[in-house]
Amino acid sequence: MLFLFVPNFTINLNSILYTLITLFLILYRLVGVWVNQFFISVVMSQKKIKHEYTSEVLVSHINLIYIVIFILINSTGLIYKQGDYNFYNVLNNCFITAIAINQVNWRSFKF
Repeated sequence: MLFLFVPNFTINLNSILYTLITLFLILYRLVGVWVNQFFISVVMSQKKIKHEYTSEVLVSHINLIYIVIFILINSTGLIYKQGDYNFYNVLNNCFITAIAINQVNWRSFKF
């Protein structure tokens, strides 16, 4: 579909990795509360605290992980690697996208 609207569009490794990693992060944001509540109740056998794990807690944990990885990638200079392919630049952009998506209050929209 993109080839019809953007004639010079080419698929490369960066765009594929960016799309896959970002879709995974978005999917985990959508099902993460359920997955973590299941893990807490079944694997950890902590059924009493299962309901304390809410969407806000998930977003806080995810954002903290993103921030730590973001700082590590930028402070070590991995993002500034010269050459044709820079995986860390793609990964950095995925985390920036995910942080931006996490900041949207989706419940405020009327679908």
